[in-house]
Amino acid sequence: IGELTKFTNYHYEIVSIRPEEIVASLQAGSVDVVLPVEYNPARLDKFAYTRHDDFNDLLGLFQRKGEQRFNKLDLQTLNNAKIGIFENRAANSFLEEFLQKNNLQVSLSIYPDKKSITAALENNEIDLIADSLTNVYANEKYLLGLSLIPTRAMALQEKAFLLADIDNAMDTWNKEDPGHLQAINAYSARRVLPQLTYFTPAETAYLKQCTEMRVVFYGEESPYIIYHQKDDTF
Repeated sequence: IGELTKFTNYHYEIVSIRPEEIVASLQAGSVDVVLPVEYNPARLDKFAYTRHDDFNDLLGLFQRKGEQRFNKLDLQTLNNAKIGIFENRAANSFLEEFLQKNNLQVSLSIYPDKKSITAALENNEIDLIADSLTNVYANEKYLLGLSLIPTRAMALQEKAFLLADIDNAMDTWNKEDPGHLQAINAYSARRVLPQLTYFTPAETAYLKQCTEMRVVFYGEESPYIIYHQKDDTF
């Protein structure tokens, strides 16, 4: 956002709001644009979106607070779980891919909105919710990450001109620095990677038997000594 402001005539103020406040905040005018948001063509009667998926969010599984049955270090604990998903959501494909890749058998229940799916979780109708990290309510607890998902910026239809300015700014930025978006996405992927690393039950059992290796990293910088295999230098 900070970089985008260089290509617009606007000053952006970052406002933190809870997911359940998004619609009311837009309608009240306390915020003008919300991101990151998944594109939903079913809501185009009220909301407008930027043209491209220029932002990222993390799709994950969320459980009830106090739930003890599921362990991200042993994916087999997810077998036979009842997972709630949203209807007509493109990101559901990432969950399906995750389940197939890890040979997990679960039952999926479809819900139309956040209110109904969180009520189902509270009433024990489902065990887990597949949702994005920025759409989590207070009664949900993060279990594990599934995938980075593409998102956009969203506003009310009457303020779609603001999104057009963001699109134009992004187009200008892409012309001046064609590789910036790939670099940002790569940076996001590196930071999320630990959330997307899983172990089979056999791997978990083996790791528990191994001697711990203690590694220290200073901030987000690379280790002090780096070996370059190409020219055999450090």
